[in-house]
Amino acid sequence: LQKELEILKREREQLLMEREKAEETELAMRDLEKRLAARSEAAEHYKTQMEKAVSHYNNKKQLLQKSEEETAELRRALEVKNHEVNAITMDKRLLQADLDK
Repeated sequence: LQKELEILKREREQLLMEREKAEETELAMRDLEKRLAARSEAAEHYKTQMEKAVSHYNNKKQLLQKSEEETAELRRALEVKNHEVNAITMDKRLLQADLDK
């Protein structure tokens, strides 16, 4: 009976130690889950910020392309007008030369 009592005491101590280890493991798991949740939240925030930055960059790039297209169009129009002015100036000189004769 005494031996059984000692065996039961040892088993009880062993169970208590295992229970303590299980509680420590549970606490560690909770801590890891909290840290993971915080990191996930930070990663999601960073992802959102990056998406906003990419969107902003793409909008600015689109505006720049539009501006460059408008500039090229204005240069072509200016070139056409310069040719017209040169042609009119040449006609004027020819007419003036005819009048001077």
